[in-house]
Amino acid sequence: MNSGQMLAHYRILERLGAGGMGVVYKALDTRLNRAVAIKVLPPESVADPVRRQRFIQEAQAASAIEHPNIVTIYEIDEVDGQHFIAMQYVAGQTLRALLGRGGLPLSDTLRYGVQMADALAAAHQQGIVHRDLKPENVMVAQTEGRQGQVKILDFGLAKLTE
Repeated sequence: MNSGQMLAHYRILERLGAGGMGVVYKALDTRLNRAVAIKVLPPESVADPVRRQRFIQEAQAASAIEHPNIVTIYEIDEVDGQHFIAMQYVAGQTLRALLGRGGLPLSDTLRYGVQMADALAAAHQQGIVHRDLKPENVMVAQTEGRQGQVKILDFGLAKLTE
């Protein structure tokens, strides 16, 4: 997808990254006038029912958990063969990017670790196990020059427990 292209009522602004389950774009929700992240399932994956089901399961798992440290899912949809998840856009850096700068101060490590543990505990209480927690799937929000709130992303490999 290219900058300026529309997907439903979302205007694509820029590509943020790609992973095994899709390509993520920053977009503008033209109805609510807010930035969102859009994860688009690649066309070659749409034909694979297992990958399509995992994509749906990701949206369902993450949307079942209301927690300040888990990214909020707004909707899952399909337009003209494009399957996508619209979710909260988190301005900041991945934990991987922050670690790549030579580690973190102990106070940040503890603050981020407590937030991640709290989020995972909330998921586990809902019977959801993330199964792919890694620094690339953790965003650290940055507002007004300050880093702080952690958001766990990508529940693509989540498993629902009994």
